[in-house]
Order: sequence, then structure tokens, then C-alpha cells
Amino acid sequence: MSNQRETFPNTASNAVSSAAPSSGQARAGHAGRPTRRPRPRPLRLIVGVGVALVMVGVVIALARSFAQSPTGTIQLAPGQPANGQAVDGLACVPLRQSVEQGQAALTLYVDGQPQPLPVGIGLVLPVGPTPVAQGTRGLDQCAYQLHMHGNDGILRMDTSAGQAYTLSQFFDLWGQPLSQAQVAGYRADASHALRFVVFDARGLAQPYTGDPRAIRLTPNTTVAILYNSPDVQPQPRAWSQP
Repeated sequence: MSNQRETFPNTASNAVSSAAPSSGQARAGHAGRPTRRPRPRPLRLIVGVGVALVMVGVVIALARSFAQSPTGTIQLAPGQPANGQAVDGLACVPLRQSVEQGQAALTLYVDGQPQPLPVGIGLVLPVGPTPVAQGTRGLDQCAYQLHMHGNDGILRMDTSAGQAYTLSQFFDLWGQPLSQAQVAGYRADASHALRFVVFDARGLAQPYTGDPRAIRLTPNTTVAILYNSPDVQPQPRAWSQP
């Protein structure tokens, strides 16, 4: 640490000392030693700034981890969300060109409880203090033709070109497995059943026993995935009428 210290004048204390010197100042004057003034603490300032930066980094890291799993309870399998590359025939379109016309809903139940899905599946944005995208690739900003903004389970589809969408495309954008025996990090077995229910645009339910990757996502439909949730009776999304 340098022995040189910068001092700053204190005009208020100078005025008081010139009008009525204290006994300590008098003694200092008699002893021939200058009066000591409060000096800044540069080392403490640097340490304080460093601690603040570390705390900011911790907050950002925690925010990103919760973006992967908003409730902290979703079990994920190893995988990587889409980062702008073409996936299952879907392109990541610059945001200014994105057109959102159709919506579908996806609900996931685990052990009888609804689980919010991670935010920003199918979105690619630069890293920021408030994560809103699962994918990131430098300064790229784009949205796949099938994506989800929040963790409310609303899937947004660009239907302007007549593109057909399936549940497999959404899970591939998420980077998570989907089959009759597994969804994300959950595997079905003799004591943990995995079932799928599809509600059409009128809200009519149809249990689905085929390959879940082939489930069609069309406007105003709801897909319910139920893992180890035998007593849950899923409900369709209540879509607002135009």
C-alpha cells in the first residue's frame, strides 16, 4: 500500500477551527505538530466495490439457473437448447421479422403438481442480467417459428406460411428428450406412469397413446403431459374469444 495519501479540504471544520481552536489543536500547535485530518480510505473503497461486483455476479448466476427451471423442481436431462441453428426444419428468424398468429398450450404435471416450463424456449438473445431466452449466441437476436416467452406454457406459432408444428419440435428446441417412456429428466417405469392428453380447439379431451413426438400443435389446442400423476384430471386452456 502506498504511503502517499491524498487529503481533501473540509471548509466547515476549517472555519470552526480558525474561530475557536480546540485544546487538542492548541496542544498540537505548542508541540509543533500539524493537526491530523480525516483521510480517505482507498483500500476500503476498492474492497467494497469488489464485493459489490461479486454479489452482482452471484445474482446473475442465480437468475440464469432459475431461468433453466423457474421453480427449481423440474428435472432436466442432459441437453442443449437451440442457439440459432436450424432445428427440425425450423429457422430462427430475426425478431423484427417474427410473426405470431397461433397459440397452443402445454402443461406438465409431475407427482400430481403442475410444473412451470422454463422461460424463453425457442428464443435466442444476448446474455443479460434478466434472462428471457434459453439460447444465446453472441449478439444474435432471433425467435424460432415455434417458441415460448414466459413460463405460462403458451406456445407461439408463426402460422403465416402454413407451417405444421409438432410437440417433438418444441422439445428439440428445448434440448430435452420426449418419448412414450421419458419426458425431460423423468423416466416412466412400473410405478411411474407417463401419459398424454390432447384437447382440441373446442376443449374436448382425447387420451393419446401413440408416439408423443407426433402430437400436432395447432391453434387453441392444449397438450397435457402427466408423469406419476394418476389422480390429476387436466383441463384445457381457456382461450379468449375474438
